[in-house]
Amino acid sequence: MNNNSFSYSYTLRLLTIVFCTLLILSSCSSARKAKKAAAKNAELGQLISKTLQEQAFLPEVFKTKAKIRYASPAFSQNFSVDIRMRKDSLIWMTAYPNLVKIPVGYALITPDSVKVIDRLNKRAYLKDIAYAEQLLGYPVDFYSLQNIILGNMPLTPSHHPRTKYNKDLNEYELSYEESPIDVILTVPIPKGTQFDIDKGKGNAALDTPFQISKVALIDSVQNRQLHMEQGDFRPLANQTFSHERKIVVTGAVEASAKINFERGAIPEKTLKYPFPLKRTYEINR
Repeated sequence: MNNNSFSYSYTLRLLTIVFCTLLILSSCSSARKAKKAAAKNAELGQLISKTLQEQAFLPEVFKTKAKIRYASPAFSQNFSVDIRMRKDSLIWMTAYPNLVKIPVGYALITPDSVKVIDRLNKRAYLKDIAYAEQLLGYPVDFYSLQNIILGNMPLTPSHHPRTKYNKDLNEYELSYEESPIDVILTVPIPKGTQFDIDKGKGNAALDTPFQISKVALIDSVQNRQLHMEQGDFRPLANQTFSHERKIVVTGAVEASAKINFERGAIPEKTLKYPFPLKRTYEINR
């Protein structure tokens, strides 16, 4: 065999082996880096989730006013509402036209009941909490509704979230599988936030006022979804409160609402929750 031919074949084989070895090592290194990044991403997601729960805005009492633009295939309407709340106990609302503050309806919601007065048609509805689904077109309990109004996580998760980071927008997407409903939260990361997970000092993020910019509730079984966008965050009682909301419900019920909160307050005095039910009203139970 020609020595030059042998030398050429040997060199080519050697180069092939070296190239493949480097490729394998590179692949292993990339896989290790991807696995490490995924683990760190998951840990950051758990930290943000924990922080959101610890920083939840849950005053003992709360009141606010809002203007609402509601739209559905059946009808559209603009109106205003006064909202008063007592933590984990009741949500009271009264609705009236934007131009004249004459109440046309009242709602009183507790953890186990929904009561509604329709003053225009002289009817009252005294129902259990399941009636909230019929009113809103989506299954919510009292506590979820309380959290949605206050801009918190809609429920307390029972699992750690799947975490996805959007580098371009500098925000995290946290996904929770809470059967039968999946919950997806979008959380922008404030500038200057430092995460020190590698050194076991994850508490660095706990003083950062995280805000939820988007909420998605997805019911795959019933093929319906609720999406909420939050904006115009302003300070309120050492926390922040979203004064602009956009809610879209899809599925058997199609509806949307744009909500502008005029102000929020934590009153020191006891609030009143009038519910003027008259004997002449038609009662629906």
